[in-house]
Amino acid sequence: MLFSSPVLSWTIGSYLQRHVAMGPRSNGEPPCGSRVFKSLLTVCPHLKNSGELGEMSETKHVTSLLAGCVVALATAMPATAQDAGDPSAIRSRSAEYSPYLNYNYPDRVFFGDSHVHTSYSTDAGMFGNTLGPDEAYRFAKGETVTSSTGVRARLLRPLDWLVVADHAENIGLAPMIAESNADLLRTKWGRQVHDLVKAGDPGGAYTMWGERMLERNDPLAAFENLTRSMWEQVTAAAETHNQPGAFTALIGYEWTSSPGGSNLHRNIIFRDDTWPRISPRATTSPPKIPKNSPN
Repeated sequence: MLFSSPVLSWTIGSYLQRHVAMGPRSNGEPPCGSRVFKSLLTVCPHLKNSGELGEMSETKHVTSLLAGCVVALATAMPATAQDAGDPSAIRSRSAEYSPYLNYNYPDRVFFGDSHVHTSYSTDAGMFGNTLGPDEAYRFAKGETVTSSTGVRARLLRPLDWLVVADHAENIGLAPMIAESNADLLRTKWGRQVHDLVKAGDPGGAYTMWGERMLERNDPLAAFENLTRSMWEQVTAAAETHNQPGAFTALIGYEWTSSPGGSNLHRNIIFRDDTWPRISPRATTSPPKIPKNSPN
């Protein structure tokens, strides 16, 4: 059907209210209803001599004629888009048009940082960085932290993941100096760099450390417990802040080798919670990971 009955009723009623039920015009012309009546008889002449009109008023004549003409039009018009037709007549398509049928790859982008140094890196820690892995993860997750210079800071948009990739060599040396670690002070070299920093000469202490690194001569090689203790703190911080589905704290470090001043630095990131109990020291070749290792 071309029109529904509510639409038809509203159309007729609205038209009559606006045009038919009006009195004579100010210019002397006959009422609008008279002109409409004549026009309708011209459009629908088969109603002119209809006995159903009887002695009705001109307005009622118009109403009847309007209804008759609209119904006649409705029944005479061919079916439109509302009629779906015979589904079997629709030609089947062999080509697949949907772009998502073979959609089997990840499409979500996660933002993070794969190379963050904290005070646990000797270069950063000796020159003023006082924030450790815990603060780094809290900052990445959108929390407010106080910077090394005393300024409160917060990310506009939190990160989805973070790798605290401190230098593996003598990791945590700067915090040990800051806290005057007893085990560090038991070593001759450790006391020397400690005293330089406390005397206000971190540059001199860093130079001492850098010379030993260039020579690939680890000054704390005989004191593995120092490095192990700091590495355990790094991994513990990652485990504390890791929130599956919300925030990923990846465990890693920066393999820092500079033979002859050449920069061979690489970030080592572990796939899951399997990592070495101690971070590797400076070597001339990257650390080897066993083929059967999940990392």
